[in-house]
Amino acid sequence: MFLASLKKPFLVSLIVSIFLAACFGIVIVLIGRFSLLETRILFSTLVIAGGSLGGLACSPALSRESQFAQDLFVKWVAILGVGLSIFATFLSLVLIWSDQFVLGLWKTNTAVVVFAIACGHIVLLSLARLAGRFQWLQFVARGGIIALASLIAMMIFAPESFFLEVQAIAVLSIFVAAMTTAIPVMHRLHPAERIDCVRAGVMEGQSTEASLQQIDEEIGSLNARLAELEAKRAKIIRG
Repeated sequence: MFLASLKKPFLVSLIVSIFLAACFGIVIVLIGRFSLLETRILFSTLVIAGGSLGGLACSPALSRESQFAQDLFVKWVAILGVGLSIFATFLSLVLIWSDQFVLGLWKTNTAVVVFAIACGHIVLLSLARLAGRFQWLQFVARGGIIALASLIAMMIFAPESFFLEVQAIAVLSIFVAAMTTAIPVMHRLHPAERIDCVRAGVMEGQSTEASLQQIDEEIGSLNARLAELEAKRAKIIRG
């Protein structure tokens, strides 16, 4: 997939843009000059870094070998996230270097940035492989992230309803923060069983050789456990 090949360019542009922003910031401090031109250059490098970071956040779900080959929702969210990140980066650069201030375009750009962040958030949370009985946490978190991004976008385009939405945004923000903390913890405490991961690997299109190797490893560990139990059984019978 073409988008999967963008991971390296995103990484390179992130490193380069951060380096340039840092160097330019140091120069500005040393010369003591911060005019409109310097402001535009500095913010341009930061915008490129932000767009690259958004693309990198979505890139784990784009490769054919990823664990999301059968999770079409996450895959399409990742594609959408990359597209929104690229679009927001170019639109931001146009707005930064434009002499005209168009409020509608700034609002649109901000809303696009919000949804790009939401897409990256969903993809990164989906990297956690939870046991089957805790999979519902992923779906609840995804719904909360989408609802929060939608409410923020509504607030951007309809600021007159801000006071009606601020409580809902606060509640959803706390909920999303809780899910963002809980899911990695549950991934650590209750990860998906290894045999489930093997089955998932077969379903997600891994190479036949790699899948067979994983299955053979699983069979070997089960045989070793079986031999251990038989030895304990024989010892109990003899004793």
